[in-house]
Amino acid sequence: MNRLGLSEPDVFGAAIDALAERIARRVAAILAEERETDRPSTIVTYDTEVLSVKQTMLVLGIGKAKLYEFIRSGELVSFLIGNRRMIRREDLDDFLRRLRGQEYTGP
Repeated sequence: MNRLGLSEPDVFGAAIDALAERIARRVAAILAEERETDRPSTIVTYDTEVLSVKQTMLVLGIGKAKLYEFIRSGELVSFLIGNRRMIRREDLDDFLRRLRGQEYTGP
């Protein structure tokens, strides 16, 4: 138990929930900026939102090296359009769901 009376897995779940909320706010900010500047930052294909590497980095709040580590390991699915690596929003959501389901192992 921690000082809030939560077990460690509960703390981990709360941290993932907080991360999901931060991601939702960042996505909303990116879309708002897109509307203000008339420069699209997302590509919509077959009704599925697709994010660039840069957009995915911003949404997750991680750097390029860490993102490519997730991609190389197969944890995050991506694909190429020409020479641009893209991540489907659905695959990003699946990645986050899998993170949420992981057991907390402690520091």
